[in-house]
Amino acid sequence: MAGSGNSISGFIPFDIFQKQVNEEYYSRKGRALYSDFYTLVQKCEKIAVANSMEFHYRLVSAKSKGALPKEIHVHEYGIGNGQFAFNFLNSMKYLDEIEKTDFYSRIIYTLGDTSQKLLDQAKNSKFGKAHSAHLHFQLLDAGAALPFKSNSVHYIKTNEMYDDLPSKILVRSETNGKLMEVFVKLGKGKTPLEKNYSEAKISSLPFAREAASLMSQIPEGYEVPINFGAAKNFQEINRILSRDNFSLMQFYDYGFLDLSEISATPKPFWNEFLAREYGGQYTMDVNFPFLSLAAKSLGFKFSAESISDYLARVFGQKFVQVDELLLSSSQLPKFSKKLLSKGFTQDFLKGQIFEEEPYFHATVSR
Repeated sequence: MAGSGNSISGFIPFDIFQKQVNEEYYSRKGRALYSDFYTLVQKCEKIAVANSMEFHYRLVSAKSKGALPKEIHVHEYGIGNGQFAFNFLNSMKYLDEIEKTDFYSRIIYTLGDTSQKLLDQAKNSKFGKAHSAHLHFQLLDAGAALPFKSNSVHYIKTNEMYDDLPSKILVRSETNGKLMEVFVKLGKGKTPLEKNYSEAKISSLPFAREAASLMSQIPEGYEVPINFGAAKNFQEINRILSRDNFSLMQFYDYGFLDLSEISATPKPFWNEFLAREYGGQYTMDVNFPFLSLAAKSLGFKFSAESISDYLARVFGQKFVQVDELLLSSSQLPKFSKKLLSKGFTQDFLKGQIFEEEPYFHATVSR
């Protein structure tokens, strides 16, 4: 990405560093990367079911207005092990059976990823074969131009993708208030990243005005992720997403929902844990306030909420994340031994206190 120059004495902008390191990581690890970490949607079927229930409702509404297309195009970028897609398709098929609808037969589900190996493994998996008549596999880079026609997709999904796309880190100088950009290089020993700073030059980047407006609200000295890679993807979403009133995009990621979370956190702690390293991969917190500004500048509606609030809205009951599980209050006693061993309290087990993970659901729509 263009920005504040390419290097300062061996230091490079974080977005360039992140892109280089993560490309090497994915090419090196392939499917073995799932031994390093899991994503919640791969482990928890409830999230895909909630997606299918919402989309099914929209399709029912479109059908009642005579606006249902012959083919329903669903896309997912960053497919993981494919389970998120397969759970969604299983649920859509089931909803057709109980609601006496015929939407599953119309679905063309495109799985897009940077790894041909992951695409091939999903295609040849048990569920890939079960849904083969509805699946299309596309090698792509979600941070670049997408190889699809304009106004052609009805539903787009991503999971923990935007924290992987290149992000800049900006900070207002404590010396003179100027907007600075964080440059990094790999450190030694227990210092994984060393930092340097240069005056930010972001005017040529997409949504630079929105980024500058947001940074003017941030206290000096706080380093803030600006997810330009994700915002650039929004531009492509705007191009390919159908212009009807039932199409939408939904995504899941870690980050922060409100700028007040920044100043409420001690500065050294906040600055230290923005970027996280997992087995050689670097992810960056998603700045939902910035993505909201970017989406709205394109004419989208944007909303974001915790994953537990999203599931409560769809299913009518509260769920809480515990590792790879999403548990309702009635399920907590069953897992009491495991929860207590992890430091959860008796009040939590009684459903009186719900501790939230910074994992969020967002919807982008016309």
